[in-house]
Amino acid sequence: MERCVKAVICFLIAQLTSLTNVYANDSLTLSMSGVIEERCVVGIVDSIPFDFSMELSHTANLSIECNLPMLIALRSDYGGLELIDGSVETSLVAEYQVELNIDSLNFSLKQKSKELIDEQRFITGADIPFNTSGMIKVSLFEPLKFAGEYQDTLHIDVYPNFVNSGI
Repeated sequence: MERCVKAVICFLIAQLTSLTNVYANDSLTLSMSGVIEERCVVGIVDSIPFDFSMELSHTANLSIECNLPMLIALRSDYGGLELIDGSVETSLVAEYQVELNIDSLNFSLKQKSKELIDEQRFITGADIPFNTSGMIKVSLFEPLKFAGEYQDTLHIDVYPNFVNSGI
C-alpha cells in the first residue's frame, strides 16, 4: 500500500511538472506604440503695440510651449525703426536693442536690430521647455528725432532643435 501511495504521488508530481512545463512555455506578445507630434509655439501675453513716441523701452511677457529642445529665430524687416515719409521709405533707421530672457532655460541674449536684418538663430540649450514663459525687451538707443511715422516688424519664431534632441 505504501508503494502504491508513493507511486500515485510520483505519478501526480510527474503530471503536475509536465503541466507546469506546458503552461510555462506559453507566451504573450503585446504590441504598443504612440506618436506625439512635435510642437513649438511662442506668443505674447497681453499683446500691446510697442509705441516709441514717448518711451525708449518696452517689455512684453512671452508664453512658450515646446516639446523638444528649441531654437529661437529673430529677424527685423528694416534693422530698426525706419522713418516712413508718406508712402516712401527713407534710409533713416532708429536702431534698437532686443533682450530676450527665458529663466527656466537659463537663456538670455542681447542683439542689435541692424544685426537682425538677416534671420539669426539661437540655440536655447538641451532642456525641453514644455510650458514656460519668457520676457522680451526692446530699447531704442536714442529718442526718435525727426517728424514722421516709424515702423519695423520684429519676427520671433521657435523651432524644434533636432540636433540637441538626439534626432
